Amino acid sequence: MKIRTILCPVDFSKHSQSALAYATALAKDSDAELHLVYAYQEPYAYTDGGFAGYVPPADMEPDRERLEKLTPTDPSVRFCRKFLVGNPADALVDYAKDNDMDLIVMGTHGRSGIERLLMGSVAEAIVRTAPCPVLTIKQPVSESQPA
Repeated sequence: MKIRTILCPVDFSKHSQSALAYATALAKDSDAELHLVYAYQEPYAYTDGGFAGYVPPADMEPDRERLEKLTPTDPSVRFCRKFLVGNPADALVDYAKDNDMDLIVMGTHGRSGIERLLMGSVAEAIVRTAPCPVLTIKQPVSESQPA
């Protein structure tokens, strides 16, 4: 199987940085294009009466600016950036489908127990529903390890 495109979801965490290092190394080794994609979770308002509706995101721009500054760890790797708005798992899986991604490389925060039950897991949802293989990177690693 030839890897031509790699999706690397980013959230600016250390886990995401580790995944970016792996994704960069894999993209370089396979001459694939790397897609750096950030999915902004839409904020919603709730009142005593329940759901009040969508709240326009005032704090979206700092994340958009951070994405625009993000680059692969190797400058020779071809890449593009995409900023999505919506449920991160759904938005990233849709992006992978719509853009024929061959592989997803993403960090995982390694949550367990009650925190995982309460918060859910974007990585877990993507692994279950992605149209392609998913490589999850659990902990920060040095950039030299993927080789």
